[in-house]
Amino acid sequence: MAYFDDKTIWLTGASSGIGAALARALGEQRCRLILSARRAALLEQVAAGCQMADVRLLPFDLADHTATAAIVSEALAYWGDIDLLIHNAGVGQRGGAVETRLEVAKYIMDVNFFGPVVLTQSVLPRMIERGKGHIVVISSVLGRFHLPRRSFYVAAKHALHGYFDTLRAEIGSRGIDITIICPGWVATDIAANALQADGRPYGKSGRPAEKQMSAEKCARHILAAICRRRREVYIGGFEVYGRWVKLLWPTFFDRLVTRMA
Repeated sequence: MAYFDDKTIWLTGASSGIGAALARALGEQRCRLILSARRAALLEQVAAGCQMADVRLLPFDLADHTATAAIVSEALAYWGDIDLLIHNAGVGQRGGAVETRLEVAKYIMDVNFFGPVVLTQSVLPRMIERGKGHIVVISSVLGRFHLPRRSFYVAAKHALHGYFDTLRAEIGSRGIDITIICPGWVATDIAANALQADGRPYGKSGRPAEKQMSAEKCARHILAAICRRRREVYIGGFEVYGRWVKLLWPTFFDRLVTRMA
């Protein structure tokens, strides 16, 4: 993990789940760590477990794009340049495509897609000027296929791949690495906190925890992929092969997910 030594790392969505596991793992490295999420109290709990890193907390709402410029200025004021930006914040969905209210759909897209894009556009110019930097996007296996009742979540993840793949093609020769991480089923609260069609939290867990990867194990795989500067990585169990099933047997895949509906 020497890759992280003496780097300034900005991690969003650090208050729970994969983000909190990443924060704790990075907290064992000799790095400078900026932790962001909406819930400041939870960030403080996570920061208490970061033993070796120099940590700063920067709570903000990723959906409030008008505040991004001020937030970036505050982040840069800590130690100067950002070496590694990890986009992990996100919100899930459990509601039909037709029934989901427009304001709920817009919020999901604002957090999951436009939030990372706006933040990247604010941080990237300085990375390009320096000729170095690394942007990591925590997407999902659903960035490559689909499941019922997750239409806008899936749309946002598909959009992340389209945007950051294109960005990599545009700036790949300028010393900037872009890594897209696609976790499968990980034991977090994303299902319980997912938004229903009317905007209320789903309030139920997803798959049983024993049938999912732990957030800590997922974080270890993510950090290994970052160290290797991988372009795109899939982490999980059998579900990661869904992208190949959809590609090779699309009719079978459609029947499979239709039954799930």
